[in-house]
Amino acid sequence: MAISAGSYTVGAAGDYLTWKAAFDDLAGTLTGDLTFTQISDVTLSAQALIPDTFDLAGYTFKITSNTPPYGDPTAGWKTYSTYAEDKVLLMGFVLGAGTVIIEHLYVIAQIDRTSSKYLVAIRCEQDGRVLEFHDCLFDQAGYIGKGIIVSRTDFSTFPKLSMWNCEIFGCINNFACKIADFTYPSGSRMENCIAKTTAQAAFQVTGAGGAEYGIHVKNCVGFAADNTWFLSNAPAVDGDNNGTNLASLPFGSGNKLNLVEADEFVSVNPAEADFWKVKAGNLDNDGVVPSIAGNTKGIRDNDRPGTDGLYSIGSDELEEIIVYGPVYTVGPGQEFSTIQSALDQLWTDQGAATFTASQYIRVFAGTYDENVEPNAGLTPAYGIGYLFILEGDPAAALADVVVQPSSGIGYTSACDQAMLRHLTIDCARSEGDAVQATSGTVVFGVQDCDITSGTASGTGFSALNVSAARSVLVEDSVFTNDKAVGGGAAVFVRPSGYHTLFSRCMFHEIGISKNFYSIYLPGGYSSCRFTDCVFDSLNACTHPVSPGVASILDFVNCTFYETPIPIFAVGGGQIQLVNCISKTSSVALIIYQSGDLPEETSTHFGPRVVMRNNCFHGYSAFLYDLAGNKTYAEFIALNRVDASGDLDATDPLLSNPGSGDFSLQTGSPCRHAGHGSGVTKDINGDPFDPFHPDIGAVSTGIGPNVAYSG
Repeated sequence: MAISAGSYTVGAAGDYLTWKAAFDDLAGTLTGDLTFTQISDVTLSAQALIPDTFDLAGYTFKITSNTPPYGDPTAGWKTYSTYAEDKVLLMGFVLGAGTVIIEHLYVIAQIDRTSSKYLVAIRCEQDGRVLEFHDCLFDQAGYIGKGIIVSRTDFSTFPKLSMWNCEIFGCINNFACKIADFTYPSGSRMENCIAKTTAQAAFQVTGAGGAEYGIHVKNCVGFAADNTWFLSNAPAVDGDNNGTNLASLPFGSGNKLNLVEADEFVSVNPAEADFWKVKAGNLDNDGVVPSIAGNTKGIRDNDRPGTDGLYSIGSDELEEIIVYGPVYTVGPGQEFSTIQSALDQLWTDQGAATFTASQYIRVFAGTYDENVEPNAGLTPAYGIGYLFILEGDPAAALADVVVQPSSGIGYTSACDQAMLRHLTIDCARSEGDAVQATSGTVVFGVQDCDITSGTASGTGFSALNVSAARSVLVEDSVFTNDKAVGGGAAVFVRPSGYHTLFSRCMFHEIGISKNFYSIYLPGGYSSCRFTDCVFDSLNACTHPVSPGVASILDFVNCTFYETPIPIFAVGGGQIQLVNCISKTSSVALIIYQSGDLPEETSTHFGPRVVMRNNCFHGYSAFLYDLAGNKTYAEFIALNRVDASGDLDATDPLLSNPGSGDFSLQTGSPCRHAGHGSGVTKDINGDPFDPFHPDIGAVSTGIGPNVAYSG
């Protein structure tokens, strides 16, 4: 029979005996959401191929299993392969935008093929495609062959790939996981994943543009005999790192590739059986290796997965490999009286030579009226974790370490890599950006900072202007009372073709006049992700722009409170909203200024919007375009958005948001009602339940073992 919608089972006593039988019955075009659920072990002796005529038509296609308990794929049903040729399980999604979810899939090889043959292949070609893997295992089991390939052939499109809690292992003499021919994979991410092979790269990215455009990597481990974690064969850009071993990135790369969160990234050579090496800078400068405790998913023992339990890594197995250089101290009674004089001495001592140790400027309590700018010739060795860090004294309160220039820019970065930490940058009395990353900055980090630009009267003046940095990480920071008057943006993010991540940040009373932007992402295949952030009383919006260009915005576990327009969309862009709260008396989600929101064939929204497990309350309109207001139901129906688990017109019961308390009351419907999308801690740094997180930015801790939602 030909099927195009509904729910079907695969396995003994199921609707279909094997995946091949199920895929053979797929009709050309979906007419609704479609789910295949595996209910027993399955053996494939022939290739299971989804036909090239298969068209998602804006709907959701899911492959899942009725076991295991969520988060433990080893306990689930298995698909065994005795097929000797290429691509045992081949999914050729050729037509139509939409969402594909593959979860709890466990595929095991039982036969040699050749080193060029893959166990599983996913073809992901359509503009607006969202492809997700949750809790999957792909086991080549020591037979000759590769693990998984995700590829595309239509170089005019911009699909988006998300892979979390997945493992690809047992591969012989070739890549374990390959992401091939993605021209602009901006917004794609891998979290809590492992790949293991006996040779070449654990993960590889290839193609025209391939790895250059912002793949976000977090909590991932790669095993390869040559210790190559991530190899990019993408064309060199600006002469940077063509085909470079990126095994030891701290939190960014030299070829516009990754934003890797520094305290949760490890790379392991399987020959090193007795310990784990941390290949990341120790950003605490305290002699302690960055902890990966609390990383409860995707990390296993460094033997075959499953030997010591699903979620195990011992902190006593970590080996300290970080090397520290001198710390230049600034402040009363310290070596230097000004920050700039310390920077000048660093340049005298270090020059343009590549760092052989991490270098620190430590600023003690005081107010510093100066424009701070490291020499652009500094060359931190970010590839092996040697960083340049300008930080406030950790023993001092954040409010007591202040850079407050009377004129001009507070801090300017133009060197390869720089990080600001534990500093207040206050430019309320000056005209200029508070913090600026200009041309020459490869990767840029901001941690635990309070940044204020005040009133900027010229176009482009911002609290944070990262118009040139290639990979940007902003964590645990506050942006307050920033007013860009007459032009510009309070936070200006233009990593054209690159990736920016904001984690655990507060945007409070941040805004503008004359219809400009609070947070500006102008496009150019950029991606910007907000995780565990609070947007409080914004006077404007987050703004993806440039029609037809893949600007991508992700909001995960964020809270919007009395934000008149959370997202203001002028042009093309992809938006993902997962586990978020929007409580406002104005427009709940989007204003779209170019007319009616079109159907799924749109170059604007349609299936490019992903909404899961969000809570909306108090709004006067869910969405507005030039044709008028749209209700939540109208928006979902018109655009065929997968909005599984959303709570519409439901009070999230925030504790006291008017006083800055965005936690959930005891009876809140948002408690443990989120989608298990990999979050591990909230805006306060407290642990989230990774399987059943709360909706919103503030966690109430580990939740009950409730049904997986969304």
